[in-house]
Amino acid sequence: MTVPPTYYFPWEGIEDFSTYHYDSKGCPRVDYGKKLGLRYNPVTIAQYGLFNSDLFSATGEKRYLNLASTMADWLLENRRDGSHGAAVWYYDFDIEIYKISAPWISAMAQGEAISLLLRANLFSPNQDYLEIAQKASRVFFHSVSDGGVCASFPDGSISLEEFPSDPPSHVLNGGIMALLGVYDLFLHSRDSDIEQVFHQAIDGLRRNLQRYDTGFWTRYDLHASRRLASAMYHDMHVRLMKILWQITDDLFFMNYARKWESYLKQPVSRVRWLLAKLGEKTRHFFKS
Repeated sequence: MTVPPTYYFPWEGIEDFSTYHYDSKGCPRVDYGKKLGLRYNPVTIAQYGLFNSDLFSATGEKRYLNLASTMADWLLENRRDGSHGAAVWYYDFDIEIYKISAPWISAMAQGEAISLLLRANLFSPNQDYLEIAQKASRVFFHSVSDGGVCASFPDGSISLEEFPSDPPSHVLNGGIMALLGVYDLFLHSRDSDIEQVFHQAIDGLRRNLQRYDTGFWTRYDLHASRRLASAMYHDMHVRLMKILWQITDDLFFMNYARKWESYLKQPVSRVRWLLAKLGEKTRHFFKS
């Protein structure tokens, strides 16, 4: 097997790229409001590149290839040297809810960058794409405290952290997106060390998915705030379980996909979710 030309995750219905502000090169910037303004987000850059890479694969239209290559080139130009010789993409703003101070790196950004760089190389071979993808993977061999992106679930198994918080926040979608980047690099390189990281992270998910299941909905993360996923993120969790089933052939993940999909169809579950989200907003209001 090699890296598939299209990404595993269908962006339609999940990510609306029309909502972003684009610079003169066509790179999206996220509006974080008055305090932070417009910022480049490596995750958004990588996802937009993957989106256009998929469109090029489906249509053959060069404009989509050009946009995918532009996003990959942005990743090359904006990489920095991290710990252990890693290529990293730093975030230059704080995340209040997780008490993270800039600069920080994200497993999700690293993984999605790897996925885009490998696909960009399929269509426009460039040794720099391959070299930086390899260097970006070095963060997956080290803990957050050691300049990497790995932490431990409560049972001690490995988790890949979208947000390097202390204690770990264990964001579900971000950890899985990071894992897909690790999987892509294994498909490309057949590196046994990368393969080991993939299997360790898969095992961590198997052993801890029940922590995200409330019996009527999924949690966004395992942060102390105990936030439920939005309807969009819950749907994303269902899709990600199906993707994990496809790449592992493990019915464990498909069973979770079916279970979580059933919550979307149960009126009682949706009412419980709505009431719980209203409670979250009320608690936030009185804390602020």
